[in-house]
Amino acid sequence: VRQTTAPVTASSVADGVRAEIDITGHKSYNLYSITADKACWVRLYDSAASRTADASRTQGTDPAPNAGVVAEAIFTGNGGTINFTPGVIGYNFQDPVTSNVAVAVVNNHGSTQNIDISLTILQLEG
Repeated sequence: VRQTTAPVTASSVADGVRAEIDITGHKSYNLYSITADKACWVRLYDSAASRTADASRTQGTDPAPNAGVVAEAIFTGNGGTINFTPGVIGYNFQDPVTSNVAVAVVNNHGSTQNIDISLTILQLEG
C-alpha cells in the first residue's frame, strides 16, 4: 500500500460561498496533507450528513464534539499545502459505506473561482 493523491475541482465558487463536493478516496484513510490552489477554507467530513449539519459553522469556530469533522485547513493568498503530523485517520461513516470523502470548501479569494483541492492519503480500507 502506498500514499496517493486524490484531486477534485470545486467549479465556479463565488467569493464567500460554501460549495459541497466529494473526493473519491477510500472507506478509511490516513490523511497526510490537504493542498489548495486559492485562498479558501476546506473541511473534510465522515459523511454527507455531517457536512450538512456543520454548514452554519463560521470560519475560526471549533466544531461541536462528535460533529463528524475529520480535518479542516484555512489557506491564504495562492493556497498551499497543510501537512498533518501525525497523520489524521479519516473514514466514511455513511450507510452504506462508500469511498467518498465529503468536503466543504469556502472561497476566500475575493472573486468567483475554480478551486483545485487535493488530499494526500494512505488507504487503510478498500
